[in-house]
Amino acid sequence: MTTLLIPVDGSPHSLRAIERALAFKQQDQWTDLVILSVAPLLLGRTRGFFTTAQLNLLYERQTQEMQREAKAMLDKAGQPFNAMVVPGNTVDTILNVAADVGAAQIYMGTRGHGAAASLLLGSVANRVASLSDVPVTLVN
Repeated sequence: MTTLLIPVDGSPHSLRAIERALAFKQQDQWTDLVILSVAPLLLGRTRGFFTTAQLNLLYERQTQEMQREAKAMLDKAGQPFNAMVVPGNTVDTILNVAADVGAAQIYMGTRGHGAAASLLLGSVANRVASLSDVPVTLVN
């Protein structure tokens, strides 16, 4: 089995990554699809106000909207998939999940909802592409 990982944040670019992955499925020959949404961690004093269960619920709620359209697209296409929600640093989490699921390839949009932050921190997509041990297809 060959696993494809697609990080999704609900942006048009991440949804286009799903469209392209479906269009090139035969060419890329992947059999399993994992969509991943990374929930930003609450840090510092704010985190102390929540139990672990409450934090997990908060992360789940944050990412439900991110994955809503992606899941609808995949369901409409009849494509089975696994959906994951993982809190953490976006780049590190994508790379770690890719390794954990044995991804052979990553498809991802070039711009997500974090465009303002990427001006200061650098593009998430570019950082994933430069640090990944597996091929990364960037979709504009």
